[in-house]
Amino acid sequence: MRHSELRLLEAVPGPYGEAAWVEIRSSRHRFVVLSLLVAVLLLVLFAIGLHRRSRTTTLLVPVTVERGDTLWSLARNHCGSHEYLPRAVHAIRRANGLSNSRLVPGQKLMIPVEVPVAEPPSAPIMQAKGPQPSAHP
Repeated sequence: MRHSELRLLEAVPGPYGEAAWVEIRSSRHRFVVLSLLVAVLLLVLFAIGLHRRSRTTTLLVPVTVERGDTLWSLARNHCGSHEYLPRAVHAIRRANGLSNSRLVPGQKLMIPVEVPVAEPPSAPIMQAKGPQPSAHP
């Protein structure tokens, strides 16, 4: 069985004005290259996401429910604008063991809030030279 290959050629002007035939890359080749580029991009974005996520910690902020408060309003007011609100509401319910969204004025809740972790300084800390204050006056 003979395998035949179809090649697409395109006429392009040569350096001296003559026509030259150049092979057009197949769409399969473009698909493979594009797929590899997308895979590399996704890996980079994933690595950035892991790096970014590892530099935060969760604090529990105590809140007393006031009249008119909802889980959504508490999430909007206490969680950052970067936080996805449905996830924040779920985190509040989970942190407080709430089976529903009903709140009562005066109720005490703990609101989980993501805060950045302080980075250690990149340069070593130098101690000041000169007279040091004494511990004994």
